[in-house]
Amino acid sequence: MPFRFHKENDGEILAVQIHGNVTKDDYVSFVAKIDQEITKQEITEQGKPLILFDMTDLQGWDAGVVWEDLKFGVNHFDSIQRIAVVGDNVWQHIMTLLGKPFTKAAMHYFDSKEMGDARRWLAEE
Repeated sequence: MPFRFHKENDGEILAVQIHGNVTKDDYVSFVAKIDQEITKQEITEQGKPLILFDMTDLQGWDAGVVWEDLKFGVNHFDSIQRIAVVGDNVWQHIMTLLGKPFTKAAMHYFDSKEMGDARRWLAEE
């Protein structure tokens, strides 16, 4: 699976590394996993999750992923506090901008050289 999950900053940040090419089936599996993580975090004292998407190794995705991603945004419109997207390509930055209307989460794109900035931004009060 092209998605790897781990917690950072004493569990406050859910980091998701994405690599290779993502198919619709991969993305559906990802949504099931991240739904579990969001539900777990919402019922703790931590409140809404902070998510770091590391797309530096993402090569691309199938057309069906875009639709699934839009559905994910609608389903979690108000359940995520902040999303930091880290990548290397202009199209990743554009996709971040296009995703902003589908979530109430603060969402920001960072270049791969700014990974530390992305983590600091997520951890801000």
